[in-house]
Amino acid sequence: MSNYGGANAKMSDVLRTVLVLAAGVLAVFFLGRVFFTVEPDHPVSAVDYREAASAVESAAGFDPFVPERLPDGWISNSARIDAGTWEMGVVTDDDQFIGIRQLRDGDGEAFGRAVEDGTDRITVQGREWHAGETRDELVYALTDGDITTVVRSTASPEVTEDYLASLVPFSTLSPEAAASR
Repeated sequence: MSNYGGANAKMSDVLRTVLVLAAGVLAVFFLGRVFFTVEPDHPVSAVDYREAASAVESAAGFDPFVPERLPDGWISNSARIDAGTWEMGVVTDDDQFIGIRQLRDGDGEAFGRAVEDGTDRITVQGREWHAGETRDELVYALTDGDITTVVRSTASPEVTEDYLASLVPFSTLSPEAAASR
């Protein structure tokens, strides 16, 4: 009688079979990852921030800041108006993030949360911004009347300040300039 199979199978035979099957499954998995996985050039989806910004004044009652134009390679990946708050995010050409948030902040609560005492003040395009850091982000905040604007960034201070300089009220964009972006 044969000693293979059935009740006579030894534990070493079972372990050997399991190891061979596991190696085969892992080989198929890794070959699939290497040869059949495609990484997109831009894993971030672009959104039209101008279209979203066009609804802010009627929905929130203020003229939102938008970049006059985005540098080559930058992508607007989010733009929305929610509960009277305008939010827009961009990804830079070196995969850093810059986000802007604007809202009516009559009592200064959002401004107070964004900046801490002792933050620096910088002037960009005639606007005085409070500049500081939280976690791994740069934070810039501006109050104009009862509107608070907060910009958070993982980019360098120079890149972020260039972005701040590019911000203009949406209503000042000419239709031709808006259409060219």
